[in-house]
Amino acid sequence: MSPSARAAACCRTRYTRRFEEEPDSWLLHLSFSDQSVSLSPSLHFLRRFSGFVRAGFEQTPELETLRHRVRVEISDKEMTQVLNTAPMMIAPTT
Repeated sequence: MSPSARAAACCRTRYTRRFEEEPDSWLLHLSFSDQSVSLSPSLHFLRRFSGFVRAGFEQTPELETLRHRVRVEISDKEMTQVLNTAPMMIAPTT
């Protein structure tokens, strides 16, 4: 297995575990993941989307004081950009 394939497998495993164990914060962690590591199309999409949220946090003055009260606004243009890049994903059926 190549080093890049190993890194991608490690990243997938780490974020699967975080998704299960930390449902409130795994997406934020994903936004800080190494951009050079290739991910599946769905994880890449979620990393890109969470990057908009992270950027909103980074632009919030006094973030530590505000903590859980911060609301990150995503413009219609940004949302359209994100949705236009959404990959085909399998969804569970009921």
